[in-house]
Amino acid sequence: MTQPANSSHPPLKRRDFLQIGAMGATGLALPTMLRNRALGAGSANFVNDKSVIFLFLAGGPSQYETFDPKQSAPSEIRGVTGEVQTNLTGVNYAGVFPQLAKHADKLAVIRSFKPEGSGIHEAETIRMLTGGTVEPRDNKMVGPGGSIGSLHARIRGMNHPRTGTPTYAYLQSPEIDEFYINFFLSCSQQGSASGGLGTAYAPFTPGRGGTAIDNMNPRIPAERLSDRRSLLASLDRFKRDVDQSGEMDGLEHFRQQAFDVVNGGAVRKALDLEQENARVVERYDTSHLQVHAHQKKKNGESTLGKMLLTARRLCEAGCGFVTVASGGWDMHGDGNNPGVLRGSESVARPLDHAVSAFLDDVHERGLSEKILIVITGEFGRSPKLNNNGGRNHWGGITPLVLAGGGLKMGQVVGQSSRDGSVAATEPIRIRDLMATITHTVFDVGKMRLQASLPPEILRLTENGRPIEQLF
Repeated sequence: MTQPANSSHPPLKRRDFLQIGAMGATGLALPTMLRNRALGAGSANFVNDKSVIFLFLAGGPSQYETFDPKQSAPSEIRGVTGEVQTNLTGVNYAGVFPQLAKHADKLAVIRSFKPEGSGIHEAETIRMLTGGTVEPRDNKMVGPGGSIGSLHARIRGMNHPRTGTPTYAYLQSPEIDEFYINFFLSCSQQGSASGGLGTAYAPFTPGRGGTAIDNMNPRIPAERLSDRRSLLASLDRFKRDVDQSGEMDGLEHFRQQAFDVVNGGAVRKALDLEQENARVVERYDTSHLQVHAHQKKKNGESTLGKMLLTARRLCEAGCGFVTVASGGWDMHGDGNNPGVLRGSESVARPLDHAVSAFLDDVHERGLSEKILIVITGEFGRSPKLNNNGGRNHWGGITPLVLAGGGLKMGQVVGQSSRDGSVAATEPIRIRDLMATITHTVFDVGKMRLQASLPPEILRLTENGRPIEQLF
């Protein structure tokens, strides 16, 4: 069960989740509040039992060095990493994706995805991560809308009613290069914000200001926490006042959830990779792959694998939308940024490894139908290589890949022109991608009956058309 958009119960905010503080009478009220939210959600069950991981490739990934290598094009256009045959007849990926090529039957590659086209990182990141519901002004998020994750939480409720896990989370890689720390990932943070929806729908961001697990430690002494559990135990005296219909069993569940909220509970466990099978952690691990710094003369270990594993664990714990931001995809070859050959070796190799591990993992766990992963960036790269072996910003096409969510996989949707500069078939736009996501995780027919849905949410379903080949 989840909280409907018109629930009269306010969302459990992140600060409440992390810092309940002195519980007193609030400790007694919290289980009832959680219980009431879940009961209210049952009156309009339009939320499907599915989650979304939005893997955002900050900086602008090249279509030629990812999923549309164009090896028959002239040398100044074709992908510099070559190509590899996938397990789908006639479909090739860039040469840096040997593992993903073996998983092509689990992917849907969109080769006609067109962003808005301004070519400005900040503006296009906001447009992409808000589903086109926010028009940037001076490269800032303004107006009543917010990120697609925040809109998702606005529909679904900010916390899962059973586990207490935040519905919307944001993860980002710890970049080794100041340029990416201060710019690209800050762009994705801004695009992932709640904006005009209010701070109640801001993403849960573990690790900000410290390690993720430390951030989940209770901020009160253990002995006082024990007292609070004793306080919650006083609910037992109400058992004699409740009939034998099974209602008390539900109340017991929410009492335990209330304690779990105070103690970190499901989300703390999800963030603790030591509780994962060691072989699974090893499968995801990308630390052996080096991420090249651009302004500084040092490299670092890729953390993308651990981020995707954490995202999967958060989804299992009840998180409905996880944005994973991975920087390093701006490849001008201009001194600040690498060219596409060096840059692709730096960030595409970890992507190949981590996403392949994710696909195998969710398949083995029976989660392929339950989790939809979306992979894209704010825009693409220019058809022609520049004199430095880089590609410049390009708004004609950007890579888009989806997997899971119960959609039809093992296909390429749409085609680009011969030089890869524009869509040769009907373009798929941001609004169509967002309609696809919305129709996957919600029963849109039932959702439209909710009287209090804000217009930004309605635009997610009404302005675009779901990608029909996926349904």
